[in-house]
Amino acid sequence: MKIISGIVIILFIIISCSTRTGPEENNHNNTTEIPDVDKVGSAATLEIATWNLEYFPQLSDETINAVKDLIRDLDIDIFAVQEIASISGFEQLLDSLPDYNGQLSSDQYSDGSYQKTGFIYKTALFSVSNLQMLDIQASNVYGTAFPRLPFSGYFSVKKGSQTVFDFQLVVLHLKAYGDQENIERRKLAAQQIETYISSQIQGGADTDFIVLGDWNDSATDAPESNIFQPFFDKPLSYNLLTANLPGQYSYILYSQSMIDHILVTDSVDDAYGDGQTKVLYLDNTYTKYPTVVSDHRPVVAIFDGLKLN
Repeated sequence: MKIISGIVIILFIIISCSTRTGPEENNHNNTTEIPDVDKVGSAATLEIATWNLEYFPQLSDETINAVKDLIRDLDIDIFAVQEIASISGFEQLLDSLPDYNGQLSSDQYSDGSYQKTGFIYKTALFSVSNLQMLDIQASNVYGTAFPRLPFSGYFSVKKGSQTVFDFQLVVLHLKAYGDQENIERRKLAAQQIETYISSQIQGGADTDFIVLGDWNDSATDAPESNIFQPFFDKPLSYNLLTANLPGQYSYILYSQSMIDHILVTDSVDDAYGDGQTKVLYLDNTYTKYPTVVSDHRPVVAIFDGLKLN
């Protein structure tokens, strides 16, 4: 009897240690593949990611539960998200993430539908103010620059009672497709963003800007067609952290291209330090990722110049 009891105890320990525990288990059924990805975040560094969530939540609760598990496992400090197609779905996601808060843009299409942008961030690490849609719309012969105006907030990184870094964070989702009309609209949008940042800094605003999102374009095009050229023309003012990620791509389907980017002003370099920017290949370990979550992979910048602990 003692031997049998010991075996039962050992089996119980093995089973308990090999599965997730806690409330996140309650939302999955036995046939659902639970995401399992490597942790990216660290208490010592600041991590900021851009993530297009493709009409979130495209499979309702299954998508919400998967994204919740991914956010918990990745442990990244801020996610700038795009394509939020349900406010209630976004709120349900936040309700399942007690360590995070979130904000959504107010943009809406003329027919009442939307693909909102927003932020999901660790509540204990940040104070957030001055949330706004940037009114920097412009037009050319091809149409308006922004199908969705950029969404912005001012983020202060807290270390105890002190603020160790603050910056304006701008999330955007530019026009899709590779025809000339939409390329020209994206080029106009990028120029408007650069003009906005320059004018803000010249007017005395904080010089620390981080602009990230789904730019829907490559950074390696020739200068005449490269939407990032306004920033490349000012190499002492801007650093496109995603400009040179050889062999990496963030868009999974069709073209398999690098179209999700993170841009910073030069004054952010000290906070970035010897940091790293990379695409997170979540679909390598979570095989249902493209079906359940998104056709885009998240892209993260890890800032190690702040030493948060």
